[in-house]
Amino acid sequence: MKAAVGLDSDYFCRGVVGETAARCDRFEKQWRMPKVVYERLRVELIKEPYFDETKRDAAGYPSCFTDQKMCAALVQLVEGVSSRAVWNYLKIVTSTAREALKKFSRAVVKHFKAEYL
Repeated sequence: MKAAVGLDSDYFCRGVVGETAARCDRFEKQWRMPKVVYERLRVELIKEPYFDETKRDAAGYPSCFTDQKMCAALVQLVEGVSSRAVWNYLKIVTSTAREALKKFSRAVVKHFKAEYL
C-alpha cells in the first residue's frame, strides 16, 4: 500500500492540487511515453480481471494496484530489468512482476491490435 501511494505521488500527480509541469516531465522521462498514453492504456487494462483493483488476496488484503502492475511491466520493458529488480521500487514479488509483464503484453495486443498492430 505504501509503495502504491509513493508511486501515485511521485509520478502520477494524483491527489495533488495544481499538478506541476515538472512532475509531468518527470513522468514522461521515466516511462518514455506521454501521460495521456499511459492513462489510455490504463483505461483499457482496468477492464481485464487481472488488473482489477477490487480483488483481495486470501487474507482479505487488497491485491496490488493497477498502477503497480502496469509499472512493473513497463519497468521491465523500458529499462530492460529483470522482475527481481522491480521489488526495489514497487515492492511487489518477482512472480507478480513476471505475471504482470505477461498479462500486460497480452492485454495491449488484445485491446490495441486492430488499431495499431
